[in-house]
Amino acid sequence: LVASSLAVFAALALDHGIIGLTKLSHYGLISLGGSDPNVSVELLVLAIPAGLVGGILGGFFVRAWALLERIRRLIAERSYSSRPWRVGARTAEAAFGVGITTLAFLAVAKTTGCVQIHEDDGEGRNHAWTTDSSFAVRFGCDDDEVNELASLWFAPRENVIKKILAGGAFSASSLFYCGCLAFATLLLVFGTALPGGLFLPLIYCGACLGGAAARSTKFENSKRFQAPAQRHLGVLGAVALLAGVQRTTVSLVVIVLEGTGNVHMLLPIVATTVVARFVGNLLSRGFYEVALHSKNIPFLEKHVPSNFDRKFVADVMKTPVVLTRLTTASKASEVLHSCSHGAFPVVSSDEGPEDPSKRPLAGLVLREHVAALLAHRRDGRDDYRDRALSSAGFDGPQTPPRRLASGPQPLDLGPVMVRSPYVVYADCPLSRAYRLFVTMGLRHLVVVSHEDNSVAGVVTRADLASCLQ
Repeated sequence: LVASSLAVFAALALDHGIIGLTKLSHYGLISLGGSDPNVSVELLVLAIPAGLVGGILGGFFVRAWALLERIRRLIAERSYSSRPWRVGARTAEAAFGVGITTLAFLAVAKTTGCVQIHEDDGEGRNHAWTTDSSFAVRFGCDDDEVNELASLWFAPRENVIKKILAGGAFSASSLFYCGCLAFATLLLVFGTALPGGLFLPLIYCGACLGGAAARSTKFENSKRFQAPAQRHLGVLGAVALLAGVQRTTVSLVVIVLEGTGNVHMLLPIVATTVVARFVGNLLSRGFYEVALHSKNIPFLEKHVPSNFDRKFVADVMKTPVVLTRLTTASKASEVLHSCSHGAFPVVSSDEGPEDPSKRPLAGLVLREHVAALLAHRRDGRDDYRDRALSSAGFDGPQTPPRRLASGPQPLDLGPVMVRSPYVVYADCPLSRAYRLFVTMGLRHLVVVSHEDNSVAGVVTRADLASCLQ
């Protein structure tokens, strides 16, 4: 995307002439109705520092949030064992985060932020927001005044973003304070019991900080940068913060272009995204990668690690816990209680070695499917699916272990097991097994022996993820 955008810009610049280059809209292949054609080239210069600041803030946010998440998990594991205590602790944590930022807001909003109600101040600044009853908030100001800080804080986030990007006449101090306060609030409460997203709050924070920079004294007094900064630096601030935290590229550029409807800002948006992502990667991993790791979710990247070519499946596989196809409810229940595995290799129940792991592989059954069969046995029912549909899965209930049947009742795992699971040999390169996990979306991979197709081990996503650390 970056290469193609720069190539088109360079080719059309050479065609139209580089001297006198003032507007990016003169050097694009397409032009959509409703967009702003007056995007100055100076905005490309502003995209670099915007991306730099966004990457630094994004890296700080990810690292600080990961630290807070580790503290939350540590407290939850060591201090609270009952559900009422856990619910109370999460509620107190959310209330603490909101309370801190609310007190910080009240300390400033009660003493500053009052502005006169008028539509234009005679200097071309748009004060129409002060007359909008659905947006402006008095919050302790006189009858002919509204509180600028309270309006930015209490109004719906999407309305505030629109007002900032439309060039509303807000002071740089109010925008900067709201941006910092919203950033701190998001950092403290995201991941707690309070419902909330990440995308829109980051846009709000970035738009406030970008708008504050655009309305600072330096840009107000600069004839060269005043126009592009006032109109578009809020957009670049939102893009920079999103790219610095989430580390998305193409999808973020498309979403912002679609949301703003201004295709002429493609190059500044691309430049900001690339710089913010690069700087953020120097400081930390992406937010979603860190969140997956903190939740112990074994996420595998699509790119195979180079050192996996020198390892084999035998280096990471674990000793399997197997079930025979024809077993009893007591044996199956005992296996479920003895381990937390998510799936079990199923071996043939025909005559063979006494050690089940030495018998030929017959299939793979998921833990929840075994639990569902045992629950049906406990209720005296035997109405599970026909064998022809067994490879597609079994829609059984998620039954807790205390409700499972146990006893000498026979249990046939054939109808619910996957009859043709993916298998590899122990001497298979680990890189090949990694590709199989990623391309096929596997959670378990059975390792079999060359001689008799018996089960030699099992590899899971967690085993591969542990090799990446």
